[in-house]
Amino acid sequence: MKIGIIGSIAKPVSTTSTGGAEVFCADIANAFVNRGHDVYLFASGDSEVDEKVHLIPSIEHSFVSIKQNFIQTFNREPNSVEKKELINSANTRTLFKAKEYENKLDLFHDNTCSLISGSVSNLYKKPIVTTMHMPVSENSDYLYYPDLITHSNNYFISVSQFQEKQFPRTYKHIYNGININNFPFIESPHTNRLVWVGRISPDTNKGLKEAITATQICNKELAFVGSISNQKYYEEEIKPLLREKYIYSSLQFNSLSEKGIFFGNAKACILPIMWEDPFPYVVLEAMATGTPIIGFARGSFPESIIDGKTGFLVNPSNNDIRGNFVIKKTGIEGICEGIRKMYSLNEIEYKQMRKNCHERIQKTFSIETMISKYLDLYTEILLKQ
Repeated sequence: MKIGIIGSIAKPVSTTSTGGAEVFCADIANAFVNRGHDVYLFASGDSEVDEKVHLIPSIEHSFVSIKQNFIQTFNREPNSVEKKELINSANTRTLFKAKEYENKLDLFHDNTCSLISGSVSNLYKKPIVTTMHMPVSENSDYLYYPDLITHSNNYFISVSQFQEKQFPRTYKHIYNGININNFPFIESPHTNRLVWVGRISPDTNKGLKEAITATQICNKELAFVGSISNQKYYEEEIKPLLREKYIYSSLQFNSLSEKGIFFGNAKACILPIMWEDPFPYVVLEAMATGTPIIGFARGSFPESIIDGKTGFLVNPSNNDIRGNFVIKKTGIEGICEGIRKMYSLNEIEYKQMRKNCHERIQKTFSIETMISKYLDLYTEILLKQ
């Protein structure tokens, strides 16, 4: 099969990227070529994938570099409108670069998370699979797609049941999957600390401020690694909370093995997310190493985390009850109760929870399962042509 993957340009496409969509693109591109398929990846030139993948640069550098150039030129960060216009311009280049290769391909797999792709999809003659990496909300561009799409060969795929229920044009949902070999199981962690990994920003808030607050209340150590998407937010909201025992790195992990060790040697991964995350990779990566999750039951968390078995789900507030979970308190108090509950488990109970986490990823969220489902989908679509 000849597959054209239209990549996200927010960051370089790479298995070590800090962006979920970029990791997804790298994973499927590498996996497809290893299964003998001919793969073209349309992404920024600083992307890194298997040498057997045809990397077709649509722009030289990803938006991360474009943003830095903007700051150096204008001595300020781009505002929200400018960011959107820059990203849309880059996405437009990528979509039209992919169009140039249409005669060489059987179908396209779009990952731009862009309104642009919906509005130009009718220009493509070949079918398009669109994975929705961003959430559907009342402010989301995705809600306007049905009114813009005139191309019947565009198949929208959600990454969770939660996301699928909110989007009227979803064809089906396919869970993200990870390569478990990159996140080896660690039965007994070498530290007793909690960890947090994610993007540091008030938009699509991953809950770092809440994680720091909860661990300070519980007098536990928190190690966190994240990319700063909003410097002002970090300086004003996060930095004042830090103490000497808290560890921070603004850089992404240098390797997947480093990331795996970071997760695997933690008591638990604390994720009090403040938005409806459609399906975060961090949950899968931590659980693959055996590290359980403590987090709010928002978005797709109840689909990946089995309460009491692979971690603890917490209701966001007394006015926002998502389920009858092991942890009865809500909000930050609930996160604290979850932390204390985790540390109260005896050795046998805790080791069983770590084993449950690893087996959960093996059975349901492996890259092999995800790739097989996408290839089956491609075949199903092509048979309709």
